Amino acid sequence: MEEQGIDLLLPHTLLNAGYLADHWYHLVNTTVGPYTTFDVDESYQLLVGLPRDGKIEPFVTCRRGAEEGEMFVWDVWIKDKRIWGPNVLPRSLNSPLGPPATDLYRDPFSAVAAAIHERGMGAGVIGIERQFLTIAAFEKLRRALPEAKFCEVTPLFLELRAIKSAEEIRRLRLVTRATEGALAAAIKGLRPGTSGLDLERALGAEHYRLGVRHEWCHTQMGPLGIDITAPNPGKAEPGMTIRIDVGASYRGYQSDLSPVISVGEPSRELVRVHEAVRRAMDAVLEVVRPGVSAAELYEFGDRILKAERLENYLMYVAHGLGRNVHEEPVIAPGSKWTLAAGMVLAVELVTVLPHLGMIGLEDDVVVTRDGREDLTTIGRKLHVVPA
Repeated sequence: MEEQGIDLLLPHTLLNAGYLADHWYHLVNTTVGPYTTFDVDESYQLLVGLPRDGKIEPFVTCRRGAEEGEMFVWDVWIKDKRIWGPNVLPRSLNSPLGPPATDLYRDPFSAVAAAIHERGMGAGVIGIERQFLTIAAFEKLRRALPEAKFCEVTPLFLELRAIKSAEEIRRLRLVTRATEGALAAAIKGLRPGTSGLDLERALGAEHYRLGVRHEWCHTQMGPLGIDITAPNPGKAEPGMTIRIDVGASYRGYQSDLSPVISVGEPSRELVRVHEAVRRAMDAVLEVVRPGVSAAELYEFGDRILKAERLENYLMYVAHGLGRNVHEEPVIAPGSKWTLAAGMVLAVELVTVLPHLGMIGLEDDVVVTRDGREDLTTIGRKLHVVPA
């Protein structure tokens, strides 16, 4: 913040405001686009104010009602909570939240303006996620803080979030291993006649049993799976190649795994292609350590695929993993990143054969001080189920 001359960070997305507050509102199912609250026709926003001066208290906006309870349950560390929204029925007599606020802010932007003015920072340089802020929201901020100078800070958050703390890695370790367990259960039950919808049901049920939130799933069934990635009624057939790409979350942190499955004994071609993609993946994994440039890491995997005359379908070989399922560093040509301890990567190599489908392998790893820690390994082998 000092380097960029920013007096106050004011992010609003659940990716970045949620990162600073360590908060994730369960009613919002998108990381960037907010939903509209029906009672005041106001878009939900979580805004966090973090002053550069550590002696000045940070603040966070909080939607009246359910979000108050959520912040209590997860013990949001920021104590100055600016409650906004219409008043609702009184709390229960034994509520742990204390007396309800009576002087509520009309919307999150008036709450933010009041907190900033109280801190004497109304004419300061305020960092916002401008590329994700709606025109209406920015206009409200500008009217409420006419003397402030606003600047874009989304790249700053990409840099901040690239290296994880010990607690972030703990959460990622938990959620990635839960997804590995969910995949093992789904693969074990897969047979001819199993549909993509059946696979998602199995994955979701196992995710919840293991204590994480099921977020998304691609069930890529045979050649049609190149274009139809959403879980669908299409059924597994003998000889089919299936790729599952799936993620869950725990306390706001995501997993991202992908194995390849053969229904019945795999063809020689599938074995050959899978082995080539696996060699490319292993080449990347073997050199994951601090100090390796992203561009160099990309070349280790890409050259093997090229030597086998296979397309590197995604044009990267790994991507960062954290509060978002795809974040920095992206291991691709031209990347300026250098690996550092604490980065968490989804190492992912994918090729496509129109008559077989998508052959894509993906596992999650942590960059450690002297190499890497494998969070998962299920994405590396070719899984064969009975036909």
